[in-house]
Amino acid sequence: MGTTDVLILFLVAMFAIIIVLALLLWSVLMVWWQAALSRAPVPLGQLFRLRLRRMPLAKLIACRIQAARAGIHLDIQDLAAHHQRGGRVEEVTHALTSAKKEDLPLSWEHACTADLKHLNQDADR
Repeated sequence: MGTTDVLILFLVAMFAIIIVLALLLWSVLMVWWQAALSRAPVPLGQLFRLRLRRMPLAKLIACRIQAARAGIHLDIQDLAAHHQRGGRVEEVTHALTSAKKEDLPLSWEHACTADLKHLNQDADR
């Protein structure tokens, strides 16, 4: 294998790595931008860590934005943790925003516990 072949192989490998990184970076930046514009900012580093853990960023950010619009602060790590436990993040967020509209006391912890308990009851049937 000549020097030219090695150089071409190196350039192709570098190009492939750059394309993969650009795609990863693009999706994270778009979600970060959406959150920032919706006044529900999330640090970029957290989004990268969540992406590496294969979390559904769009779903988590949509829930965070929905809660922020209702005046509820939800930490992105709490949303991710509930998702990892098998919880239904959208339903819990909707329950929190609905409870807030009706002036009903409902905490994130209580809503998550109820969601997971409901899921366990469904699994037992």
